[in-house]
Amino acid sequence: MVIKNLDKISVYAHKILKPYLKKLLEIHKDNIKSIVLYGSGTSEDFVPKKSNINLIVICEKIDFDDLKKSVRIVTNGIKKGIIAPLFFTPKHIRTSQDVFPIEFLEFKDNYLVLYGDDPFTELHINEEHLRLECEEQIKGKLIRIRQAYLETSGKKGGIRNLLITSLNGIIPPIRAILRLSAKGRSASGGKDITPPRKKSLVLERAEELIGIDREVFTEMLSIKKGQKVSIHKLEDIFKRYLYEIEKIAVYVDRL
Repeated sequence: MVIKNLDKISVYAHKILKPYLKKLLEIHKDNIKSIVLYGSGTSEDFVPKKSNINLIVICEKIDFDDLKKSVRIVTNGIKKGIIAPLFFTPKHIRTSQDVFPIEFLEFKDNYLVLYGDDPFTELHINEEHLRLECEEQIKGKLIRIRQAYLETSGKKGGIRNLLITSLNGIIPPIRAILRLSAKGRSASGGKDITPPRKKSLVLERAEELIGIDREVFTEMLSIKKGQKVSIHKLEDIFKRYLYEIEKIAVYVDRL
């Protein structure tokens, strides 16, 4: 049971993950084929004690008993910032790439294998499947953030949390749209161009290709990092953010 690549992540995440991974492997033994770290934990965007630590656990089989015996270690991990892992089987990965193209590309662009073999070497994403999920995600998020704003009752804490949560969810589809847009503009006839991983660079590229107002998203990133702003400023940011999502929805519809 060889755990690897922990030296490539932050000291903070390393310290938390090592005992967690050892316990998972003790519990599941040979049933675990791979464990993958993905998301901000592999990048410069990781902020100790604020950023989530996201894992994918790939097992030969996943039944109720397998999940049940994972509950205690997962519950303890959540208290330390390790989100409940995504459990897959190899077959599930092979047969789900058409319905979750954004998610799988996010994994492939931003992951680190901590145990076992690389599960994403044979990943193949259809471009039209990707475009359709981009449209579904952006338009769905537009509907949801309107609803979520009403659920805040206009309160400062609610709007702040809404902006932070929405930012986390909007970056992956924006990256996917950048990928599609870059392919369309590529003189190489559709060569795959991987978008940047760092959020600030994603927003910079989106400003160039899509025409978004990067400042709105940059202000949201600052709020996520702890910047305090007034209720009037939060409302102004949300108003501008809503406009930008509407703009992106029109853009993706034309791709």
